[in-house]
Amino acid sequence: MPLISYELESVKSSNPSSTTGSKEGAVRAVVKSDSYEFPAQVYSEIVANRLAQFLGISLATGVAAKIGSGNEDLYFASLRVHEADRKLYDFTADGKPGYEDEPLLPGGVPSFGHEREIEKVCFEYPMETAHLAVFDLWIGNDDRHYNLKAEIESQGRGVVFAMDQGSSLLSCKETIDSSLEALESDCFPSQHMFKAKLQTESYLWSICERIQSMPDWAIQSAVFLDKRVGKVLEVDQVALMDVLKRRRDFLPNLIEHALLSPLLT
Repeated sequence: MPLISYELESVKSSNPSSTTGSKEGAVRAVVKSDSYEFPAQVYSEIVANRLAQFLGISLATGVAAKIGSGNEDLYFASLRVHEADRKLYDFTADGKPGYEDEPLLPGGVPSFGHEREIEKVCFEYPMETAHLAVFDLWIGNDDRHYNLKAEIESQGRGVVFAMDQGSSLLSCKETIDSSLEALESDCFPSQHMFKAKLQTESYLWSICERIQSMPDWAIQSAVFLDKRVGKVLEVDQVALMDVLKRRRDFLPNLIEHALLSPLLT
């Protein structure tokens, strides 16, 4: 996969303490915060990024962020990918006119006017899309449609990357408790935008094996961040760690159900 670069907003004065000529600068980002409707969004974004980095899943990088001093509010800054030198198809945008009347995709997912492009991204990136689909199932991301961008008209190898995992893990439902309850189910999520579009089944099982081989210490390192992260308490983080371990075990059932089962009619 080619290198994904991020967008510098500015490069300012030299860093006086640097011995290598570095400078002060600012990187552009989309900033998220927790809210009444999404009480664990920041935590879930951070953890999803950490898990993805360990597994080699192509997500736009994000970091935890704060503003000023004496402010305890924690934000998630999703870095903006530098797109000026790439022709990226934006699945987050509305598709062609009249898409509201198109039939649902297999699995009951709306196409939002992107059905041809979904087929193309699965064809051009069979491994990356398979890996992303299985990762989404593991972290309970029921909202992948359509939070990704990809070069689908490139000559040679382009890039594909996902963003916005704010509706996964402890934020996959309205509350932390209902999210944990949903994650206990081997039928959740029940669908994915790539269903019936993926090109190579073996890639599904290779990433499944990678997730199932992920050591407990790695999950703990990704999930347990602090005694409290926003409204996410230590006990919630321990509960998430335990449920992710259980989801490793029934991940093959999820793959069969959400990605390989007979299509809805």
